[in-house]
Parts: sequence; structure tokens; C-alpha cells
Amino acid sequence: MGLPQGYESSKQYSNDDVPSPYQLEPMVVPTLTPNLQFPPNKIEGLEIEFGDGKNWTSTFVYYKLPVLAKGEELAWHLLNTEGVFNKKASVLFAITNFRVLIYDFKNPDKSGNVFLSTVDDILVMNSHRVSHSTRMGSFGSTGRYGMRVGTGGSSGTSTSQTVGDVVFMKDGQRFIVMGAMADPHGIAKLAKTIKKNVRVRDSVSINNLPDVLQGSTLPKETLVELMRLYKNDQAEFVKQSKKILETNPDNALFHLLIIPIFDSQDWKEMESISRKMISLSNNEHAFETLCTALFKLYKTAEAIRELNASLKLFPNNTILQGYKKQVAPIESDILESEASSLETKSIICPKCKKDNKKGSKFCNSCGSNLNEGCVKCGYVNPKNAKFCNECGFTLR
Repeated sequence: MGLPQGYESSKQYSNDDVPSPYQLEPMVVPTLTPNLQFPPNKIEGLEIEFGDGKNWTSTFVYYKLPVLAKGEELAWHLLNTEGVFNKKASVLFAITNFRVLIYDFKNPDKSGNVFLSTVDDILVMNSHRVSHSTRMGSFGSTGRYGMRVGTGGSSGTSTSQTVGDVVFMKDGQRFIVMGAMADPHGIAKLAKTIKKNVRVRDSVSINNLPDVLQGSTLPKETLVELMRLYKNDQAEFVKQSKKILETNPDNALFHLLIIPIFDSQDWKEMESISRKMISLSNNEHAFETLCTALFKLYKTAEAIRELNASLKLFPNNTILQGYKKQVAPIESDILESEASSLETKSIICPKCKKDNKKGSKFCNSCGSNLNEGCVKCGYVNPKNAKFCNECGFTLR
């Protein structure tokens, strides 16, 4: 398998390669920001890859600061200054080929930013004609690619012109609003063009894979691409990982796959994936996650059965031991109640779906031959099946 698309052109940074923000080109003329010192909490960098979707280049961007990363270009900006004879930068509104930034030089904690690639939509609102405008910026969320920190503004007098609010939407909410901007439709069009033509994503290399993948038996190039999906498109990551695990039950990949499933609290999916992994290999972590999913789904009796079976294979597993300690006081009552319920279960014909009395050899409705049904739901499964095709119960 070859390297992922764009990997060949990517430059990977080591700690020694990371530039200082003061070594990068400022967005503002240096004479307007004498003795500028960035607050330590704003000097936060991120290694990214940018490109057109096919070819990618790595760079390091201080996304909270008004400095241009290598490869970053200032596409539009509006600078508010203070003073007449000794002008100083006050508030900067800027759009680059990577991000949108509003930076308050007097109070950096009132600054905000967002990567254009993460924006859902760019709207123009409250468009009208004026002869005097007061421009305001506001920010509306938090996250790695954006920071909610306050508002900033500027004002200007000119001939009659169209002004309006340029709104950057993210996760269904207003994330950044540049208020009362001249030519708002032009600004929005520019930002949309950049968003369409320039993509930004987290940078991943063979050298910076997380610890959870270090013991994987999969090709390193495959892991790089999977990790890239994990950071940028988790739905696709889950899909591709499940496909790979069907033919290669890699323990490390299974560990990583379970993380987004657990975070989303999709316990049915977690149960399904765990059972599939167990059917391919006696994976210790899969037994842990199966028991977790069953308890979360309130399938207590089934969880206890799986827990006891798991402890026979992995008696020293601390997670399984912990579960055992928690259910010990109620285990006998739960299993007795289950046994009583199972005694009354009928057999469901796989052909006509009719109920038949327990112990029946032939369907009373269509005459089909009946094997012993699942002890939990009564469904007749194919011979040698490990799990019930109807309810997923483990067939012993």
C-alpha cells in the first residue's frame, strides 16, 4: 500500500523546527505595534496540513495570533487604529486562506478565531446603506479551532455605502460576527471562495501516532490515514475501521475505534462491534467493552452471563473483577429471574415467524423443521452459530 495522498509533499515538524510567533510575518505593520508582546495563553500552535484535497503541505500556525504561518496569506483585513500622530493598532479583523481572526491588541483576551474549513456557512445579515458605520466583532463558541473570548469594534466615516453583518456559522450557531462591515457581500464571497478551494486539516505523520496505536500490526501508512480520519471525519473513521477489523482483528485499532463509540454513548453499536471482535478473536478488551455495553443497555442478566464467561478466560482483568464485585450482591436473584422467564419461551419459526410450543420439532403453522431456539428470544439460528441472529444473545 502506498503513502496517503499528499503525504509525499508534507513537511513534518520536530520540536526544534517549530517557529516562534515572533519569527513569523505579522499581519499588521510593525510600526503600529511597537514592543508587542503576546500573552502566554495565546501562544498556542497547531501543526496542520493545507491543500486542495489532493496535494497537501504541512505548516505550523499560531491560530490565536495575528501572525502569518508559512504558506498562509492575508486575503482581507480591516485595521482600527488609535491616536493621530502616534498611531497604534487597536482591533484587527482579518481573513486569511486558513482562518478568520478578530484580534484586540489592547485586550488580547477579547479576541476570537475560527478555521474556515470548519465553518458551516457564511451569511450576510442586516444589509443596508449608511454614511457612518461602527464595526463590531463578536464570537460565539469554544473549541480547538475557535475561541469564544469577547467582542471588539471600530468605526469609520465615509460616503454612502452598503454595510452589513458577515456571520460565520458553526455547529448551527453564530460563531463569529463581523458587524456593520462595508461591502459585506464581497467579504462573504471571498471567504466562501477560500473555504471552497483551500482545505485545512490536522497533520498526522508516522512519527506522531498516538500511544494506543503503537502496538498495531497494521501497515504504518494505513494507521496514518486512519488517524487522519479520526481527527477530521470520525464517521468515516468508524466505517473504515470496522471494515478493516473484519479481516484483521487488530487489537490496537479496536481500542481506538471504541473511543468515539463510547463518547457517543451508542451502546448498541458498541455491543455489536464487541461481539464481532470476540467472534474473530478472544480479544480481552472486547470482552470488557461487551460487558460495559450490556450493563449500559440494562441487559443485566446477559451482562452477568458474559461477565462470568469473560472471567474464566481473563481471571486477572481488573475491569471485569470490578464489575463482578458490583453485581455480586444481586447476581443470584437476577439469574434466577432470567431462568424462570426462559422456561416459558416459545420457539419462533424462521420461515413463517409463528410461535411454537417449547420443545416442538416442527412448526405448527407451516410444518418447517425446527431446531432448538435461542434460549433468550426463541429464534431458530443456523447450525453452529455463535450469536443469535435475532437478539445477539451468546449461544452456548
